[in-house]
Amino acid sequence: MHFKTKSIKLLTILIVLSLQIYSFAPAHKYYFSLTEIKANTSSKTLSVSSKLFIDDLESALQKANKIKFDLSKTTDNKEVQNAVFNYINSHLQIYLDGKMVPLNLVGFETENEVVWIYLESKLNNKEFKSTKIINSILYDFSADQTNLIQYNWNNKNFTEKLTYPNKELIINQ
Repeated sequence: MHFKTKSIKLLTILIVLSLQIYSFAPAHKYYFSLTEIKANTSSKTLSVSSKLFIDDLESALQKANKIKFDLSKTTDNKEVQNAVFNYINSHLQIYLDGKMVPLNLVGFETENEVVWIYLESKLNNKEFKSTKIINSILYDFSADQTNLIQYNWNNKNFTEKLTYPNKELIINQ
């Protein structure tokens, strides 16, 4: 019986230590975002969707605004929408033939551990010679950040991976 008591105590200690060790582990081991940019020249629209980990964006927003955000509970809050838009707008720019495209926030939604952010813009022309995309989303949060860009221009697809500190992609159509 003495052996059983020692074994149970040892097992309990191991479980408690394991829980403590894993409670300090990061929520995820990689830092990744996906930005999809679709240009539709027949309707003269540009749509942008960015997918980020919620906790990473919340941390970046807190750092930039000095306030704590809970994106899973505040998708309709104007202050939160402005903070999200200002952050994305300062870290994602699109230039067509050297002219910056103004992006407008459509909204955002949370899905499990990620947040989808939706932006759009009107295109003035149907033809462009070059596109420059600057994407430094979450580079201020982690030097391990990787940003994948999927760009669709009139059914031509381009995919590029940007890793910190590389934030610029130039595509010649």
